Amino acid sequence: MFDGEGRLDFHLHKSLTLVGSPVVVVVGDFNGDTKMDLAVALGGASQLVILLGDGQGNFQMSASQDVSGSPTSLVVADLNGDRNLDLAVAAGTEAEVLLGNGDGTFQPARY
Repeated sequence: MFDGEGRLDFHLHKSLTLVGSPVVVVVGDFNGDTKMDLAVALGGASQLVILLGDGQGNFQMSASQDVSGSPTSLVVADLNGDRNLDLAVAAGTEAEVLLGNGDGTFQPARY
């Protein structure tokens, strides 16, 4: 990123350690604060992890959500028209929908 004087300004990367193997990551504003958050599907753990962003590249774990099977695909969209982002998950032989509450948490999976 240019610093305004024609110089490139590089920032250090940041890493997060999660229990499980991340297989899919999607980005969305899950808690309505206009800052991007992450939903991470963990393979082998049958779980999704929600990481809330602070707008500066830092993320903090907000919630984890169990899903059936090992997640292989994840899509973010407002699936029910309530202006909260939801998640559609392919896990094992199931397709599941997790409706967002608008605060970074999700309702239990619906099949």
